Amino acid sequence: MIRAEAEYAAGRVEAAYRALQAALSAQSLNLRARDDLALIALKSGRAEVALEAASTVIASDVAPEVKARAWFNLGLACQQAGRPLSYNDKRYCNTSIVDPFLQAWQLHASAIGKNKLKELFETDAINNCTVTGSKSATQKYHFASHDSAANGASVQTLRIYVYHRSSQTIDPSKVHWQASQTDPQDRTRTQRVSTSPSLLQRHELGEFAITVLESDRPVQPPVSIGQHQFSNSAVLQ
Repeated sequence: MIRAEAEYAAGRVEAAYRALQAALSAQSLNLRARDDLALIALKSGRAEVALEAASTVIASDVAPEVKARAWFNLGLACQQAGRPLSYNDKRYCNTSIVDPFLQAWQLHASAIGKNKLKELFETDAINNCTVTGSKSATQKYHFASHDSAANGASVQTLRIYVYHRSSQTIDPSKVHWQASQTDPQDRTRTQRVSTSPSLLQRHELGEFAITVLESDRPVQPPVSIGQHQFSNSAVLQ
């Protein structure tokens, strides 16, 4: 461990990676080594190794700051991968890139965490629907599917991450689309129903905030947000 950290501090990333692998061969449950491996594997371009290491730390009983760092590194690894990954029979990066950074922020509100979330929305690193209201108050809506586990089963929902000024309140009823569902009177037919999400969370980032909306029905463009309408290319990733 000490050798790996010394190698990394000296800028020798590959040597640090090899030293960590050796340490984990001797002590596979060493969480400090797993924590370091998440970052060093990421720096060496091994996103899948970083994802596995970060996930191990997240599932462990560690301090909130350590778990927040693991979530942050997991987000960086997903961003580096740019797509869902399978590694050692596990699936990673099945949610929006915003989600792991929000998880990190909830556990430990750091300046680097806030800046990363702002960067995602303000540099358009993610797909957004941009709405400009009165007094040039811009809101950015990011639509993404979200996989989670409930009672041992995988559950997929739609999440909408809204980046806005903290002085604003997001009304879920202003967001709506037409979704297909089975006709309760005739199970062989489908019908179109107007759908709006519900409020899930709100995260304060100083002068800005991120409000999270959720729906159990998939989004089907076009989507209306207030008086604005958005097509497939703006809504779907």
